[in-house]
Amino acid sequence: MTEKINYNGKIIQSTPKTSSLGSHSWWMNYGNETKRKFISSPEISEKSCAKCEDEIVEKSKVECQSWKLYFCARCSGLSTTVIDLMLNGELQDYRYNCKSCKQTIPTLENIDKKLSKISDQQERRMSSLEEKVNRIEISTKNIIKEEIKDIKNNIMTDFEEKICRMIQARTNEMDDRRRRELNIVVFNLPEGGDKTGKENKKYDEDNLCEIAKDIGLDNIEIETSYRLGKKKDTEKNCRVLKVILKDRKQRKHLPEHSKEISKKSSKKFSNVVLFKDLTL
Repeated sequence: MTEKINYNGKIIQSTPKTSSLGSHSWWMNYGNETKRKFISSPEISEKSCAKCEDEIVEKSKVECQSWKLYFCARCSGLSTTVIDLMLNGELQDYRYNCKSCKQTIPTLENIDKKLSKISDQQERRMSSLEEKVNRIEISTKNIIKEEIKDIKNNIMTDFEEKICRMIQARTNEMDDRRRRELNIVVFNLPEGGDKTGKENKKYDEDNLCEIAKDIGLDNIEIETSYRLGKKKDTEKNCRVLKVILKDRKQRKHLPEHSKEISKKSSKKFSNVVLFKDLTL
């Protein structure tokens, strides 16, 4: 039998089915789709049992806390003593659930347990992720510190090496200057011709002693002397003569009186010029 029931302001054609709740469970037709939906039957009220539909005596009426339906003492499954205690308010914390609710509640409890388990798993995962992130942060900080330390060390090493090179170069320059303090260079001094090396050297030093004597310096002390560069073919293009003296005063005197050579020395030395050694 199909009935028309006003449900939430809508007229629904429904067919009642027998269930543990009597005529409260309806199969409602929504177009081509059939769904099971619990709705309150017009014939049932707070005065009738939701299962047997008999009238309930007020002192034996039991309310299902989940579905808000009322059951008689016989259909509720509770003893008379328990019902009296509930009605007297002595079992305020006790929640009565009908048979159908008891079948449903464990499922809800399982869902709650599963949800709690999932929540716990998520918390553990989040905690594990936080630990990993913290380890990564600490590791990254340590790596950055080590890299900064290495960069500082490299900079200091490069700086120290650069300073050492500068000091060494300056020291070498100072040593070279000290070595050149006794040196003079002689330009345009005629060479000895086709003689041996020793003879040419003696020839150059004898000419230099003669020039020194002409400009007021007797008995100059020569450590050594040598010509710079390859010997040239013509007599006019004389190689430069480098001379190392033993006395600083003599080294100072010769260049200072170089202009007097053309006036006081012989004609062959008229173009001779003496300078302090400024070469490296």
